[in-house]
Amino acid sequence: MERSTQTPTSAERDAQWLGASRRAPWVLGFFGALGAAGAWGLAVAAATVTPVFVLIALSAVLAIGLDPIMRALVRRGVGRGLAAGIVLLALIAVLALFSAIALPSISREYRNLHDTLPTLLAHVQARGDSLGALAQRFQLHGKDPTASLLNSRFLLSAGEVLFSTAVSTVAVLALTGYLLAGLPELRAGALRLIPRSRRPRVGLLSDEILRRLGGFLLGTALTSLAAGVSLFVFLTVVG
Repeated sequence: MERSTQTPTSAERDAQWLGASRRAPWVLGFFGALGAAGAWGLAVAAATVTPVFVLIALSAVLAIGLDPIMRALVRRGVGRGLAAGIVLLALIAVLALFSAIALPSISREYRNLHDTLPTLLAHVQARGDSLGALAQRFQLHGKDPTASLLNSRFLLSAGEVLFSTAVSTVAVLALTGYLLAGLPELRAGALRLIPRSRRPRVGLLSDEILRRLGGFLLGTALTSLAAGVSLFVFLTVVG
């Protein structure tokens, strides 16, 4: 019985070569390295844009927390854009008032620490126990502790931190104002992604969630503000 032999066509030879090449070690290594590079790129991109997402999330939380005030102003006939401006100016005023109260206290405590720290370090170094030996090992002395900090590198770093904080604050305030003014439009745009048959139910649920969450955030902020003011008045009276 004769065995029939058939010569493979060019298409079959190409398919066999591709099947064998896909199992080759260098192909597996290439695609493995490509996947690792892609994962590394995604991780770097995520780490780069994380601060932006943090600012957006903070702005969203502020907008949701201030939304009950917006609703109250709109119910009284104030336009939403004007109401957003009023709420944003009130928020800026509260932040300015907090800074005016907190910064002098922080500056005063820093001056007290600056005046007493050299004496405290000298007492620690004079101790004969392990704490004094540790202070001598790390050369903690009674000289001016800020002399080594007031150099160009420290001042440059402090300037970068202050500039970054100022830019972030302005960005958060701007995003908060935008979200306050355009929250109904953003909500309507998000509802368009929901199937038409479920939009009324999802709309009611989202309104209730936003209302309750906004009330909770605003109540928490007012409670914290009242506690802070009470504590500040008590400490001011006690001295």
